[in-house]
Amino acid sequence: MYSCEEGFATGGRDGCIRLWDVDFKPITKIDLREAEQGYKGLSIRSVCWRADRILAGTQDSEIFEVMVRDRDKPLLIMQGHSEGELWALDVHPKKPLAVTGSDDRSVRLWSLVDHALIARCNMEEAVRSVAFSVDGSQLALGMKDGSFTVLRVRDMTEVVHIKDRKEVIHEMKFSPDGAYLAVGSNDGLVDIYAVAQRYKKVGECSQSSSFITHLDWTLDSKILQTNDGAGDRFFYRMPRESLGS
Repeated sequence: MYSCEEGFATGGRDGCIRLWDVDFKPITKIDLREAEQGYKGLSIRSVCWRADRILAGTQDSEIFEVMVRDRDKPLLIMQGHSEGELWALDVHPKKPLAVTGSDDRSVRLWSLVDHALIARCNMEEAVRSVAFSVDGSQLALGMKDGSFTVLRVRDMTEVVHIKDRKEVIHEMKFSPDGAYLAVGSNDGLVDIYAVAQRYKKVGECSQSSSFITHLDWTLDSKILQTNDGAGDRFFYRMPRESLGS
């Protein structure tokens, strides 16, 4: 609730802003769920009212601006992740775009030019790592439950969903030639998947005794370097012959 000279403004879990006069008699109701940028489940956590302008903050880290005289057209001025921590970040290889994923189980595509949200996709699990493919057409997401999902960037639809591990996937990286996806988990293992074979598993890097902290490829995509929580570094040669099987 917010008080000012005009009266009081309140917001709640129903997604509605309500204005009251100084005697707490209702003036009007504004339902943000019905707005162009609204959605089912929108919940208001804070409001501010001054003159004919209202600001509303939501549970999902959004800020709406509403002009009382034009209350049917709320303006969404900020968006962000909400619940938990933001772990995942990658930049598009060819376009001014960035992708983020967090514990709120959403992956979001952002314009670095307009500083605006372009697309959002809700997942079943918390997202802990993200990686664009070399051409930027696909996006791999590492999940807290040990699975990973690959999405098409153009429409954020699923290509594959694979679960070979039980622990969180904190590190993922496509090879420079686009042939492989390396997936590192807290199991201490790095699995190698052939992109052209619909992400068929073609290799496993298993020398680490602790969780995987970082992956890096040589420019020719023949060698993968890994770092782990024990401070060890290992080098693995990729199974080139597997691509023809």
